Amino acid sequence: MEPGFWHDKWDAKHLGFHLGEVNALLIKYWPE
Repeated sequence: MEPGFWHDKWDAKHLGFHLGEVNALLIKYWPE
């Protein structure tokens, strides 16, 4: 992965401090 790719997304607020919470929800509710 290119670090710049993630930095661009962080700058666009697509990722951030809530990322862990979002991942937890995806793991909990993602259909298997």
